[in-house]
Amino acid sequence: MLLPVSDIITVTAGDVHPPLYYLMGKAVAELSAILGVDLLYSLKLLSIAAYVLILGISVTKIRKDYGLFTAGLFPFAIAIMNEFSKYVLIGRMYCWVVLFVLIIFLAFRSIINNKSDIKSWIIMAVFTIVAAYTHYFAAMTAACIYLALLVYLIKNNKEHIKYWLISVAVIIISYLIIFLKRFFHP
Repeated sequence: MLLPVSDIITVTAGDVHPPLYYLMGKAVAELSAILGVDLLYSLKLLSIAAYVLILGISVTKIRKDYGLFTAGLFPFAIAIMNEFSKYVLIGRMYCWVVLFVLIIFLAFRSIINNKSDIKSWIIMAVFTIVAAYTHYFAAMTAACIYLALLVYLIKNNKEHIKYWLISVAVIIISYLIIFLKRFFHP
């Protein structure tokens, strides 16, 4: 985590994990060094922070859209998922993956509930890119959500397919630009 950013980019090019979490870890490592806090403890707090954000989304957005019962059941179900509590405490990117996919899904639901304002499309695109640079499984999940959205739009709202195409184009171009920089960084 104490490597320079350019080295993190180079090292992760040969790794199976995209670099975003490592860059977040580097920021936490530098902050830990400044504050004199144990690095392992700080990295665990980084993972816990993602779950705290999930809880925040549950008591706000999920409660508003789905009701109080779902707002309580959702974070509880995540917390008791097999291996989730372990991933929260080992300081890895998996909690962040869950958070980013949750945000993508909520934007997706906003779009299909005829609230397809530009804000929802932007949120969905940005967090798809962020998720893809956190873990490849998150990228695959986001792709499945985008495919489901395309099917929905073809059946129910063809005039919004242009937003879907623009969103997908922005994601692909953004990912390729960052991807190419990652692998061809001098």
